[in-house]
Amino acid sequence: MSGEVQQILGQLNNETIALKGEFIVVIEGADGSEQNTIELQNMRLLFSKVASKMSHKDVVSLAMSLTSLPKNILYDLASEYYSNG
Repeated sequence: MSGEVQQILGQLNNETIALKGEFIVVIEGADGSEQNTIELQNMRLLFSKVASKMSHKDVVSLAMSLTSLPKNILYDLASEYYSNG
């Protein structure tokens, strides 16, 4: 059987799940998407503040030391704050 935590708890409380012997509960972890969104927002703020003071390469290196986001994503994100010419 599988389902949402609240759904299974409700079935246990209503005794619609037969409790015979042992059973195992496996809970899926978060996928990290919310954390990635927060990190992206923080990196955008960082890039907007330091782009005029640091090189593109240096700001990406700094960002890599502050976050778990991949280098290619940070490089592309930082590119938004640097002109092509």
